[in-house]
Amino acid sequence: MKVLIKYIVITSLILNLIEVSAQVCNASGNVVIYSNYDGSRETAAGRLNIVADANIPNLRIGICSYERVTVNITGPFVGNVTAVRYAGFNAIGNCNCYWPSTPPGCAVTSTITGVPTGIISYCVYPAAPYNDPNGWPNIICAYQCAGGNQGGCNTPAQVVAYFMNVFGGTFRSHTTQYSCWAGATYSVSNSGNCCMVVLPIELAFFETELNNERTEIRWKTLSETNNKHFEIEKSLDAETYQSIGIVNGHGTTKEVNNYAFVDAHPSKGVNYYRLKQIDTDGSFSYSAISSVYNEIDQIQFYPNPSDKSIKFEKLHEGDKISIKNLIGETVLEESLLSDKILNVSMLSSGTYLISFNGKTKKLIIIK
Repeated sequence: MKVLIKYIVITSLILNLIEVSAQVCNASGNVVIYSNYDGSRETAAGRLNIVADANIPNLRIGICSYERVTVNITGPFVGNVTAVRYAGFNAIGNCNCYWPSTPPGCAVTSTITGVPTGIISYCVYPAAPYNDPNGWPNIICAYQCAGGNQGGCNTPAQVVAYFMNVFGGTFRSHTTQYSCWAGATYSVSNSGNCCMVVLPIELAFFETELNNERTEIRWKTLSETNNKHFEIEKSLDAETYQSIGIVNGHGTTKEVNNYAFVDAHPSKGVNYYRLKQIDTDGSFSYSAISSVYNEIDQIQFYPNPSDKSIKFEKLHEGDKISIKNLIGETVLEESLLSDKILNVSMLSSGTYLISFNGKTKKLIIIK
């Protein structure tokens, strides 16, 4: 389950309520996060120690810092840990925690121990999936639990949104501080000083499927708060996205809602899709990316050569067709009717270029 989130500062009473409710476990994933600015030392006395002392299934641990960190994960339920990720700025060479002296070991990368290496990943300076004017656009470090300007780091909401996009599951706690982890030990059963309210949506899934040369896009929300609408965005390089449609949200609701959208004209090759969810106040978040591979050339028609009409195989009613001569003049531009037949009897003999959705093929008219 992917979760898009915003944060608010809440009272100690609500903190206690959330700590109680957080004891409910999700078999599909439970996420705890530890973040700071200054990293840690490499010795046992100076590292961040995380103790898996509660029988929480499918436990996923996120760690964020500006400087290199050394983390050791232990505890009676350490075998429940299924994924650990470091995300931050330069994990190599940033060693403020060693000031005023810097030992040789400072040049090494961040190190996480206590769990199998195959479930550990390191990601330096990834893009933040949540837009917040008080935080950095990339995941770089954490500054404070409260709201407002984060001094060149990320807001707690950005940190949590990033790890929830990576891990999925249920967000349980976020423990953060500005200074060094100097031999700090945190138990999973009693962690978290930044409580997040899940806003504006709880996204159960977002998926895409190519069906009959169309991309079917589906997603489901388990709850929504102030959800204005979704923009469906598409990219051919997974970097530059354009909006291809809007689907209205349900405002505020605790009911399950299923959504669907169809991209009738996926491009040839890989098509990448994501959701941009927009609040009523203009804030927005992104979903994870889903993709389809389309190997079909959409412009298929017959007969060619032709003298009267051509019929399209892969296009649909309403698709707009443009035909130009070889000097670039548009000689015919029409939308297809339900029979998908285009009358070309008015064209003189010769070679033309027929175009649809940025794709072009030759059309030969013989009379």
